[in-house]
Amino acid sequence: MEPTSVRSLIRAMRGRDGHGVSGLGASGCGLERAAFHRHRDGVFPNDEQRAVVEAVRESLLVLSPMGTGKTRTAAAAVARAMTDGIAPEKILGLTFTNRAAEAMRRALAEALPEDSHRVALFNLHGLCARLLREECALAGLPPDFGILDEDESAELLWQFISRRDRSEKYDDDRRAALGAYEKFVFRFLTGEERGSVPDEFLMYRDAMYRDGTVDFTGLIARAWRVLRADRTARERWRTRFAWILVDEAQDINLAEYRVIALLGEKSRCVKMFGDTHQTIFEWRFAQPRQVIEAFAAEFSPRRLALKINYRCAPALVEASNALRRVHVPSREPFPEPGLLGVEGRIEMSSAEDSEQELRALVEKVEEWRRAGVALREIAVLARAKGFAPGEAKAEAGDLQVALSLLPGVSLRGRAVEEGSTIPVPGLTVGLSARRVEGPEPEDGMTTTGPDGTFLFDGLPAGSYDVALSDPSQRWVAKTVRRIPAGGKEVVIEVVRGLVLAGRAVAADGSPLDTTGLMVRTTGKDGNTHWENLGADGSFRREGLPPGRVTVTVGPMGWGEEGAVHAARTVAAEAGTTDLVVPLPRGKPIRGRLQFPPGVDPSEDAEVVVRPSRGGEEAWVEVGADGSFTTQALEVGVPQDLLATWEEKGLFGEAREVMPGVAGVVVRLEPGLAIAGRVLDPDGAPLAGAAVEAEGPSGAEEAWAESGADGGFV
Repeated sequence: MEPTSVRSLIRAMRGRDGHGVSGLGASGCGLERAAFHRHRDGVFPNDEQRAVVEAVRESLLVLSPMGTGKTRTAAAAVARAMTDGIAPEKILGLTFTNRAAEAMRRALAEALPEDSHRVALFNLHGLCARLLREECALAGLPPDFGILDEDESAELLWQFISRRDRSEKYDDDRRAALGAYEKFVFRFLTGEERGSVPDEFLMYRDAMYRDGTVDFTGLIARAWRVLRADRTARERWRTRFAWILVDEAQDINLAEYRVIALLGEKSRCVKMFGDTHQTIFEWRFAQPRQVIEAFAAEFSPRRLALKINYRCAPALVEASNALRRVHVPSREPFPEPGLLGVEGRIEMSSAEDSEQELRALVEKVEEWRRAGVALREIAVLARAKGFAPGEAKAEAGDLQVALSLLPGVSLRGRAVEEGSTIPVPGLTVGLSARRVEGPEPEDGMTTTGPDGTFLFDGLPAGSYDVALSDPSQRWVAKTVRRIPAGGKEVVIEVVRGLVLAGRAVAADGSPLDTTGLMVRTTGKDGNTHWENLGADGSFRREGLPPGRVTVTVGPMGWGEEGAVHAARTVAAEAGTTDLVVPLPRGKPIRGRLQFPPGVDPSEDAEVVVRPSRGGEEAWVEVGADGSFTTQALEVGVPQDLLATWEEKGLFGEAREVMPGVAGVVVRLEPGLAIAGRVLDPDGAPLAGAAVEAEGPSGAEEAWAESGADGGFV
């Protein structure tokens, strides 16, 4: 009979003395610290670590798997930088989490007992908070602005979501709504999102403005805006740091990377440590591949790797590598086992049910105890969320081990090629809870096996979303929502992806200047992808579904310095490999906003530019002094500039402005108000209704929510 619960637990790692150890950790058996002194050459650092430490004045991309001495190597690199004449106050250490920051702080204190406190060590949010405190005037924030935690942010955003959207868009989940907001903001900042901003997001943002508060996403976004918009502030912060170390780089996204890149542009000395095999924050929009590509393109770092693992016994390292080579193909090197002196093997077993599994485990522990292993030296590791509430005991001799029983349900699936039963192996499978019984589990991730199957075990009962994607982009990404756990195997059909390739050329036949140009492709499924244009103007997008693709080539972001070509949008069929996109010459429009008497200039005002005869609009970033520069716009095509400052109720416009004009002044004046009431079909006041007002051109929009009496303004 096929086992109903196969967890493939590691049962034993047998040493030379015949004893076994079930877990090797920082505290369990005291082996981690000793391992540092058992390198192959007997000393720290080894050759790989020494190469990192001695590369003081250059940017590095360091592949550093767990257990390879990354933190100690990073601390040694900081010490070497100080020996080389870099003041500790000029050194910036960045981590992704508070826990990582504390580990780095301890390592620095060991390497630099007297000077470690002088090194600037932050997590990313802490650094951005410090920057905004010092640049609060530029950021449009009060000096004592508050920072919302995730619970406070989710609660505030929830107030601006209609009852219907709470259920239909976010499945009555506040955290899901906050996650959607964070994803939208990060994608908007990096140019991956150019759609209209959902109403609830605008109202949430405005509420934070009014309250003088910032959420975690806003810390990153506002810090980036300050550094981009104000040259003086950017230079001040670039000069502050001459040597930057980034830990756990695989867990940051492009927006967070942009802050780091702006800080490191002057020194050109940025050290990024990470391991793409350890990316665990993709649910928080970590983008390791994109970050590494951007870092490589902008800083030309030397690539180094720490490959020798000193934390785990060789058998465990080798088994881990064997699994990953099958399920996580990668060009990056895997760790190699160090010489811990703990030789052994891994025993795998399965059980018919939880009772049998528990009894086998107890018998193994009893066997070790009879062999002389103390109970305090034995660790039992299990996925806690794999068991539902309840407890039972199993006895072996006089030993009792209590473990939770009653395993949770499973979600099984199979990926096949559309219209067939041909399995599709190697796809990344992401799992997120929609509605579950009891505490919500963390998001999960796995890979389809050789037969296309995937399994998530030990789940609370409920419904889940499953997202399939292909790292090689041969298959089109697909998400299936509200799959019940514990049911039959779900079969998900995927479509072979098509390629769209081509090149951009100058419409007038002159050589193409690719400065500031990117290409944006949107497939039939609505997924949008941005990438840099090749030096020769070429572009290529894989993994597209059959059908129409919209391709836009043009300047990246707002007011990109140096761009001489304007954007052009064309349509093509997926599968086209010789698409040519002619780009017209472009020039920006430069100007400033004129604020009413008594109103200080602010970057909180917004400017939109769009062709006067209709076409795609673009947002324009406003500086703290009210100045703005549009992206390069097609020469000879008149443009309309529409400016608003919703918080102050101000509006202004400039019509039929030609690209290339400088000194345009857009005067902001109080806008007119519209007041009314919302009633239900019976004539009773309807509270909480979203009201949209749209101007005559279609670009001016305002939103309000009806109050308890149905009234709105």
